[in-house]
Amino acid sequence: MTVKNDARKMIMKDEGWNPKPYKCTEGIWTIGFGTNITRITREEGNALLDLRLNKIIDHDLLTFREELGNLNNARIVVLINMLYQLGLLGVKKFTRMRQAIKDKDFRRASIEMLDSRWHKQTPHRCRRLAKIMETGTLNGKEINHFRPDEKPDF
Repeated sequence: MTVKNDARKMIMKDEGWNPKPYKCTEGIWTIGFGTNITRITREEGNALLDLRLNKIIDHDLLTFREELGNLNNARIVVLINMLYQLGLLGVKKFTRMRQAIKDKDFRRASIEMLDSRWHKQTPHRCRRLAKIMETGTLNGKEINHFRPDEKPDF
C-alpha cells in the first residue's frame, strides 16, 4: 500500500459518502467524500468534466448503437452534448429524433430536437445543436465519419 492509498481509505471512512450536496458542520456546501464545492478549481472542474465525458463515450453513447452508424462526428458531438446535459434517460425520451436519425432524416431530427421541453429550457443551446444535427457540420465544416465499431475521433 502506498501513502496515497492509505490516506484515501482513511478519508473515505472518516468523511463518508453523500452523493447530494449538503452543508458540513461548518456550514460549507459539500458533496461526495467531503469535497468543498464552494471553492472548486478549474483543474478540478476539468477533471470532473473528463470523467463524465469518458462515461458518456464509453457507456451511454453505446446505447444509441443503431443510430451511430448514420452519424458523422459532428452529429455524435451533438448527441454527447445532449447526454451530458440531459442524461441517458433524458435523451432516450427523444424517440422521434432517434427514429429520424435511423432514417437519415437529419432535418426531421433537428425539428424533433426543437419540438421539446429542452428547447424551452435552453433555447440557444438547443438551436445551435439542432443546426449541427441538420447540417452535419461543426464550425462550418464536416468532420470525420464515425464507424460504429470504433470510438469517435475526439
